[in-house]
Amino acid sequence: MEETALAQVQAWMQSSLIDPATNSDNTIINELVEPSKTLSPEQRLNIYQQSYYGRLIECMRQQFKALEHTLDDDLFVEFCRMYLKEYPSFDPSLAHLGDKFPAFLQSIRPDKENPEKWIDFMIAMAQFELDLYTIFDQEGSENDQFATALDSDTSLQFQKCFSFHMYPFAVNLYYQEVAAGDEPEIKNQEDTYVAFLRTNYQVYVVPLNVMQFNLLGMIQKEASIAEALEKFTKHYNLVPEVVSDRWQEWRSYWIEKGFFIV
Repeated sequence: MEETALAQVQAWMQSSLIDPATNSDNTIINELVEPSKTLSPEQRLNIYQQSYYGRLIECMRQQFKALEHTLDDDLFVEFCRMYLKEYPSFDPSLAHLGDKFPAFLQSIRPDKENPEKWIDFMIAMAQFELDLYTIFDQEGSENDQFATALDSDTSLQFQKCFSFHMYPFAVNLYYQEVAAGDEPEIKNQEDTYVAFLRTNYQVYVVPLNVMQFNLLGMIQKEASIAEALEKFTKHYNLVPEVVSDRWQEWRSYWIEKGFFIV
């Protein structure tokens, strides 16, 4: 082989780590990898290949603990290897390694014509854990002024590290049971609403009902909380006094939990 540019060597090494079968030419391996006193170039490269995947899969395990419990370790590792081959890591940071994992699982599901419950649950669990993990790595509001009960509605805004989501299963409950060391069964299909937030560097999962979820969405979209409450009142065909009472109750709880800054 003629003298190889650094970029070509890096590309070869990357592809060798991601998909060893595509770079099994011993002539090239012997030229680019030095032997040691006890190991051949192929053996030394194999150590890198094993440790590379081992590190990435361990990162995936840390991010998708409940999903791994759902699948068992062998199947989880197999899905991870397929995913990493499709979406190799090119970023020095592994913070976003699993960002496309739920979409990948959705794309390879074999039951698209007749969806099976356990696969739906698996994908929902992956999305929940990705959403939760994202909160850890976001810019937070730890240095901002959190709202108090004395602040007016016009001054309230969502803190930076906040999101809310709907899932087709009670994945939050399943996640908590796995974290507690239990052996939970796959949950029945049931729309579930949660908010994620981080305050004082602690991540919280706050359950919501469908009306709370919809109101938060309206607050996010409308120009003011007053406009959101007006839209909410019309949407549910409620009298303003009822909405006002519910808002005061929810507002107090959400401020206590750290939903809002001023």
